Amino acid sequence: MKEIKTISFIGSGNVATHLAVALNAKGFIIETILSQTLQNATELASKVNARGIDQLNQLDQTSDLYISSLKDDVIDAYLEGLNLKEKLLVHTSGSYETTKLAKFSSKTGSFYPLQTFNKDISVDFSTIPIIIESENAETIESLLAIAKRITNNTHILTAAQKKALHISAIGINNFTHFILSKSKEYCRFNSLDFSLLNPLLKQTIESFSNEEEPLKKQTGPARRGDLTIIENHIEALSGDKEFQALYKDLSQYILSEFHGEKYKL
Repeated sequence: MKEIKTISFIGSGNVATHLAVALNAKGFIIETILSQTLQNATELASKVNARGIDQLNQLDQTSDLYISSLKDDVIDAYLEGLNLKEKLLVHTSGSYETTKLAKFSSKTGSFYPLQTFNKDISVDFSTIPIIIESENAETIESLLAIAKRITNNTHILTAAQKKALHISAIGINNFTHFILSKSKEYCRFNSLDFSLLNPLLKQTIESFSNEEEPLKKQTGPARRGDLTIIENHIEALSGDKEFQALYKDLSQYILSEFHGEKYKL
């Protein structure tokens, strides 16, 4: 197994920024940052002593590893014409199919940090799960060696397992964010301080931190089958059709989970 020493990034967004900085801090040489926008490329490049470029044909094939952090729907088109031959090419997506990278390199894999990232918010990479996926045993070994330099939390999954994990992550993170934002908007609309809900929010999050089944922690009117309260709330939300629909649908799911077909909203 060849030791990975030099790395180039294709993409300069949130994931690339945090990952490049973390890898550079552990001694990896970041050679090039390729981005669709030169300013973004040079901005990240300046943080890791690399070269920033905005054209695919400027990408040298001297690095040991190429990491694509592009959005799933632009990877294929953006990398069109790239031929890295036997250079290792990986992506950081939880849903992109690794096999599609075969047209760009004979050695491919997935290096997926399971976390939400923002350029302006620092993260502790040592606790972030990094998911490794590849059909090649040597590639898995190489990627594991890299991952273990920046985190204590590494996992090897199949493509199907990684996809299922990504879907679950969206449920926990993205959907939760949306529900919280709707609740905050509703508080604001009714001149309420959202911070009043902080103790409840903290308790809710902490209750998911143990290994007990989340459904065992379910409470509230839908769990009890209290249609009077639910219907009263749905009526009160008539001025916010989006939140009303969300409240009604989620309540129905909970009713069905605990009471079968007994209650219909």
